[in-house]
Amino acid sequence: MSGKYVIFDWNGLEYPVLLPNCNHFVGHDEIKARGEPISAGFFSIGENPAISIWGKSISLKLKSRPEDAGIITKHLTE
Repeated sequence: MSGKYVIFDWNGLEYPVLLPNCNHFVGHDEIKARGEPISAGFFSIGENPAISIWGKSISLKLKSRPEDAGIITKHLTE
């Protein structure tokens, strides 16, 4: 599975919002959630789950961060 993601900060808690298998006509800035977006990019999920992240959001002017993979993994495995 792959798609776009945005990490939001809500009262000090960072959490991901994933848009799997989305077409590229949906912008990162259309992903709405509580809190402020702090990073964004693209993801793919392998086995275990092994998360790969890359890129940036042009619409939000945010980059992916190395720690985003860990945040996404934590939320998928809880």
